[in-house]
Amino acid sequence: MIFGEKFYPALSRLSPWRQSLYALVLAQRQFPNFALWASMGENRAAVSAFNEALKALWNFHQDKFNHVNLEVELSKLDPFIPEPEAEEEDVSVGTLMAINAMTTLTAAFDAILMKEGNEAEIASKSSLSCVVLTCEQASDEELDDDALREMEAVDNEVNFQVSLYELLSGAKREKDLNLFLLKLAFKERLSNVGISYEDAGIEEITAESYRLPDTLLKEHAKKASVAREKREAAAAKAEAQGHKVYRGVKPGAGREKRRRRDVKRTLR
Repeated sequence: MIFGEKFYPALSRLSPWRQSLYALVLAQRQFPNFALWASMGENRAAVSAFNEALKALWNFHQDKFNHVNLEVELSKLDPFIPEPEAEEEDVSVGTLMAINAMTTLTAAFDAILMKEGNEAEIASKSSLSCVVLTCEQASDEELDDDALREMEAVDNEVNFQVSLYELLSGAKREKDLNLFLLKLAFKERLSNVGISYEDAGIEEITAESYRLPDTLLKEHAKKASVAREKREAAAAKAEAQGHKVYRGVKPGAGREKRRRRDVKRTLR
């Protein structure tokens, strides 16, 4: 076991939004891997779809008054899921890394939509798998977990993920956290296997590409405040007229939550 036996149980105890952010950072780090694979097949539409999905998730986490429909955004990835050719006996490393990137990105969505508690673990294993693949490809010998753990690339990946977990485990849900995580995901502008944004043909993308302007965040907060005041005024008027008003969770909300758990996931 490359990670210690306590690591994945610890990840599973992270709250859904923390698991989503954990997976999102790892997905962002794998974007160059996916983009390079897609560009080799001249599939710019896949690069754009992956990028837009990343934007939707960063927007969701930065703006607590957002109107991002994650189910809709997730469904837009369906046409671009990497699938090995049926006649391929040995799937290329590039295709496998693209699959891992998409799996990690999907986990970031699922942590919010499904809340099954294993999304961070799925993302962690997918990201680590990319690094292991490159190490195995570069080695003439078969590598066991102990040998892999001694390799610098694997050690760097493990340390990055452990540090990310430690950061999120005690973090508060606020804008500054998201901005810090964005910078972390773009550290040195290299993927988890050392592919740069420039080499992947996405040199125009920076951390600022995903940052929402403060003016927009303030505007959304103001609109939400006005809407809340209107709802409260309407509820008070209804109560004054003798109508029963539900406050907080409405009856049937549990049924909606169960329906969300049945949403078909893009990958598993």
